[in-house]
Amino acid sequence: MSPSSTPTMSSIVFSDTPTSSPVSLAIRNSDFRPSEMVDGMEAVTYPIFTEMVTSGNLSSKSEQPVTCIIADGLFSFAGGVAQQIGIPLIYFETISPCGLWIHLCVPKLIEAGELPFKGDDLDARITCVPGMEGFLRRRDLSSFCRSGDPTDPLIKLILKENQ
Repeated sequence: MSPSSTPTMSSIVFSDTPTSSPVSLAIRNSDFRPSEMVDGMEAVTYPIFTEMVTSGNLSSKSEQPVTCIIADGLFSFAGGVAQQIGIPLIYFETISPCGLWIHLCVPKLIEAGELPFKGDDLDARITCVPGMEGFLRRRDLSSFCRSGDPTDPLIKLILKENQ
């Protein structure tokens, strides 16, 4: 395809949240703790994101209003914002399909008693993730599964996002 026949996307604008947001500043902090970020992410990011798409250059009254939101699956609050302003939302996951499947099975893992782990054997098989019964081991799960605490903020976030 020659450059002159390549379609242009001049009407697509990508935007992200400001890097001076409290979440971004916390990430740069040397004392950063992921669980603290999870606890405050929605409380901090939701108002910033809502303000970003409902006022100023991106509002429905602007020359180039937001017409669709594409959000990481971790940011479920984006669905409320999209619904509020009446535009479509597309979620995407940045983890692998196998990782996503395991995350979707976390409630089943807890129900079956496979989370939190009992003991320290990371080679023990995980048997209640459909399609992975024969080969999935504890060490193959995300690190938050090793916390041993079912009230861990990351586990709570995964459970909430699964709803």
